[in-house]
Amino acid sequence: MKRFSFRLEAVLRIRRLQEDQVRARLIAANRDVQLATLKVQERQTRYDTLPRPSGTTSHEELERAWFTLDAAAGAVAFADDERLSTIAVAEEIRIEWLAARQRTEVLARLRARAHEEWVIETRRDEDRLVDELVVARHHRRSNLPHERVA
Repeated sequence: MKRFSFRLEAVLRIRRLQEDQVRARLIAANRDVQLATLKVQERQTRYDTLPRPSGTTSHEELERAWFTLDAAAGAVAFADDERLSTIAVAEEIRIEWLAARQRTEVLARLRARAHEEWVIETRRDEDRLVDELVVARHHRRSNLPHERVA
């Protein structure tokens, strides 16, 4: 009996490797999104905890407080821009991964279909062999001289 072989097995293996590589990049990109989100949250928390000027203060203290608040707000905005950028990169990689996955799945379905056909053909061959054995055995038995009982 011949072994199953899929003529595009090497292509399928390469497609799976490509999909795995893109998946690894997607995992890294998603991690970057999480880290960027944490950075935004940390900077927002820092901004929210900064003291606000209240009451009567000197001009220098007021300017220093506003400068600190402005810098902290800018840091939040900058971190949010970075987060949006990492989200865009992750989305591009996700689309690339989906395309790679689809290419792999097409070949995997072709392989599965070819394997099913091979199984059917193998069973047919086995059935033919059994039929031939049964017919040959029947012919041998029917062509043997019968012993007479005295």
